[in-house]
Amino acid sequence: MWRFSPVIALRPTLALGLKYIFPEHVRTSAGRARALRALSAPLRSPEASVRWVKFLHSNDFAQELLRREPEFAFKPLVKYLSTSYQFPDRVRTLVSHYEFVTRQFSAAQLDSIHFGPGLLLAEFLGKSGVSYRVTLGTYGIRHDEGEMLLRLETSSRDTICFAIFSVGASPQGALRVELGSIQGSPRSLAAITKIATRDFNSTRPKHLLMTILCHFAWACHIDSIVCVSTRAQLSYREASNTFLADYDSLWEELGGERQRSGFFSLPLPFARQAAAKGATTHRTRQRRRAKLKAEIFGLLEQNLAGRPS
Repeated sequence: MWRFSPVIALRPTLALGLKYIFPEHVRTSAGRARALRALSAPLRSPEASVRWVKFLHSNDFAQELLRREPEFAFKPLVKYLSTSYQFPDRVRTLVSHYEFVTRQFSAAQLDSIHFGPGLLLAEFLGKSGVSYRVTLGTYGIRHDEGEMLLRLETSSRDTICFAIFSVGASPQGALRVELGSIQGSPRSLAAITKIATRDFNSTRPKHLLMTILCHFAWACHIDSIVCVSTRAQLSYREASNTFLADYDSLWEELGGERQRSGFFSLPLPFARQAAAKGATTHRTRQRRRAKLKAEIFGLLEQNLAGRPS
């Protein structure tokens, strides 16, 4: 049987890295420094290099991604999901994610998620008469905030909000959802978001989306969700005013606890905790919220039922 060694594995890894270097990357001293760091990462982490190269050669779906987008091979060499992540962390998350999805989803589901319109998880009607959809797709093979896109939208495909995440693994090997981004609708759709909030019985759309993500994790036997903090988000720049989202406050509202890793650890039953806090007031609203969530959860489980057992 052919076995991998660090020397054998590093050669193709470095070859891939050299392909990543384009003239525009080395025109400045800062660009040359970034390129050197990217190229030296596999040398500093031979075990992760072995794992990545072995994955690219052995995983059929990885081979399909490479055929469609050769730069997929470079993903661990550059920033990914969290600014706190180094090359071994990126490899661990990417390999864990694609090993998970190839076990969890059928070939038809994977094709719809990655190369089609997305996998429909739920479709339901609001009291305003607006129809809503929850879909599971991707933001693109080259996107750096995560491999999957959970979107809450109208039937007219107006986005209410979306979350980008990967199904990675903790350093101890346990599967977990790793969320790299969550965004609401643009200001131009503020009126649609207002209607959606009423249709969701005064539940903020992002809160509903996170509840759905929580149930998705439960349905897939994943016991942990971690969410990137504001400062660890890839778009955050301390000296810039361009990143306006306050992720930390959202995770704290949902019961998240800050970790030294740059993530917030989110308790999976956070939705039940939130419901319990408001159980003594607006009981009719709470019953309506619970009914809506039960409807969405039932549809989600039904639409995931095509996965291999």
